[in-house]
Order: sequence, then C-alpha cells, then structure tokens
Amino acid sequence: MNESEQDPTRAALRERVDAALWALAANPGDARCRRQPYPGGMWDMAVRTRTDEWLIVWMYGPVDNEVTVIYVGPKP
Repeated sequence: MNESEQDPTRAALRERVDAALWALAANPGDARCRRQPYPGGMWDMAVRTRTDEWLIVWMYGPVDNEVTVIYVGPKP
C-alpha cells in the first residue's frame, strides 16, 4: 500500500487519478490525455487537486490500441 492509499485525506487525489486512468484507457487520443510529449513516443497527463500535482506518463503499445503506463506519481 502506498502513501496516497493510506492517507484518507488524499481521497480526492485517488479519485482523480482513477478517473484519468479510465479516460486514458477509453480514449488515449483525446487531447486531455496528451498534454506533454516526451522522446520515445511518451506522453503525460497532469492530475491536480488543491494540494497535489501528479503525472501519468504513458505510451502507445506494445499492442495496437493499447497503452502502457510508465509512471503515476508526484510531478518531479
């Protein structure tokens, strides 16, 4: 169990991360899922609350129409 799962005050962050991951799975081509491109075909999408800013870094593949999540965590 990680830090955000143990802290009940982080419920809003967990809910937003879950919603973002579902949105990514449903439509990775949506501009909201592709905020910042990175070398190697990776993209990020920001997840924000009043107190936190996290990133989901992902890329297409390895199978067509699928995504691979590389990182979910606090914005460095």
